[in-house]
Amino acid sequence: MGENVLSIDVCIPTKNSSKTIKECLDSLLIAGIPINKLIIVDASIDNTKEIISKWCDNKNIKYLILNQVGEGVGSARQTALDNVKTSIFASIDSDVILTNKWYDKIMDYMILDYVVVASGFLYFGNKGDAMYKFIDWKRRNYIFHLTLGNCLINTEKIISLGGFNKTYNSSEDTELYEEKVLKSNYKWILDRGIIAYNPRGLVEELKHSFWYGKHYNGSILRAIMRVGGSVIYGTQIMITEHHHDVFFFLPIRMFVWFMGLIYGKTLRII
Repeated sequence: MGENVLSIDVCIPTKNSSKTIKECLDSLLIAGIPINKLIIVDASIDNTKEIISKWCDNKNIKYLILNQVGEGVGSARQTALDNVKTSIFASIDSDVILTNKWYDKIMDYMILDYVVVASGFLYFGNKGDAMYKFIDWKRRNYIFHLTLGNCLINTEKIISLGGFNKTYNSSEDTELYEEKVLKSNYKWILDRGIIAYNPRGLVEELKHSFWYGKHYNGSILRAIMRVGGSVIYGTQIMITEHHHDVFFFLPIRMFVWFMGLIYGKTLRII
């Protein structure tokens, strides 16, 4: 891999992303990313690949589209990493919209020797809805909210940590942080002032919650604690900010997530 960071590879896992991928790709340019090559790991049955190919051809941007092997996001991220040729790369999810000068702001952290991952803050939902209010409350109260869908990564350092866990269908970001970064001499930097958006609606959020629960890799005890934590968060928000919709939304969201977890655990058993 080269040492030149004047341009970087951009890794994007996709699965039936035809409704969101165009806006995501446009935002890469708005964010100021000097793209060396797009590395797409795709598991789609819709026309996602065609949209990406057309966009790259129109912008004269090099791209590599790989078929995903295996089911989960961990496998997709590792497949992309195996094809990265630049010393720093961007990891962006196909439904994320980056904001102006995102790249320059994040890149300021990548010159630090101890940084392996630097990410901005990712809002979910649409402004004014319960999910958005919840995420905004987390940002303002400095509650850690990490994601691999909105970050820059040092290629050599992430490889030295073992890369991404290919067996993780979800929670691969948590596994990377807790099992690898925290146990190393490196740091994962989160800057809450560098913003990106995932403007999915309620139905999509509940679908994602069920999927996330289905592929959850933690223990049942930890899952119960997560559900309880949502009730506590919701109560705090209702009392301090009078967002009653958040109080009702969070338990519903976590109940759907928990049902996905039970469904996934049952499938593993049988």
